[in-house]
Amino acid sequence: MGIRYYGWPLRTDLDFAAALNDPCSASRVIDQREAAHAPHNCVGLDKAHLMLYQYFTTATSIEPPLADPTMRFRESRPNEPDAKLRDVLDPEAFSECECVAAGMVTVMPRPGAILLTGDAVGRWSPSGVAPYFGVVRREYVNLAAADFLTVDLNELEHTCDVLFGDGHGSYCRSQFAEFRDAIVRFAAEDAGFLYSIT
Repeated sequence: MGIRYYGWPLRTDLDFAAALNDPCSASRVIDQREAAHAPHNCVGLDKAHLMLYQYFTTATSIEPPLADPTMRFRESRPNEPDAKLRDVLDPEAFSECECVAAGMVTVMPRPGAILLTGDAVGRWSPSGVAPYFGVVRREYVNLAAADFLTVDLNELEHTCDVLFGDGHGSYCRSQFAEFRDAIVRFAAEDAGFLYSIT
C-alpha cells in the first residue's frame, strides 16, 4: 500500500485540543464522526502529497500573503529548529502521543504548503512506519484555501509533468482538485485541519 495522506476538519476547540494532545486517537474519533456525517469530509491525497508539496515549495510565481508565516507542526525528524525560529516555539503545540516526534515551528514558502508538510518515511515504530501528524489552526486553513484557489489546474498539471515526468501531472491534478474543494469548504466552515501521513 505504501504511504498515504488523510485529513479531517477540526470543528471545535475540543477537536483542536484533542488533536494536539493525542492526534492518533483524535484522528480515529474524528474520522468516524465525519464518515457518519459527510464521508466527503474525510479527505485524502493518496501518494500525491509529496509531489504537491514540491509544487507548492518550488512554484513561486505567487507571492505568499502571509503576515505571520509561522505555523505549529509536527516534525518527522527530531532535529533542532534554526536559531531564528527557536524563540517562537510553542511548547503547548507539542504532543506526548507516542506516534509523534518533537514538534517545531515551520516557515512555509507558500500558504498552500502548510497542509502538505511532513512525511512518515524513515519514522519507524515497533509495528512499522510511525505516522506523521499535522494540526493546522483555522487561520492557516483559510490562508491555504485562498492559495489553493489561485492555482490554475492546467499549470499545475504541466509543472508536475515537468518536475516528475509525463503522466504525473494528471495524477496530481486529479488528487489536488478534490482536496482543494474540501479545504475551501473547511475554510468556509471556519474549521481547523488535522492530517496524517501514514
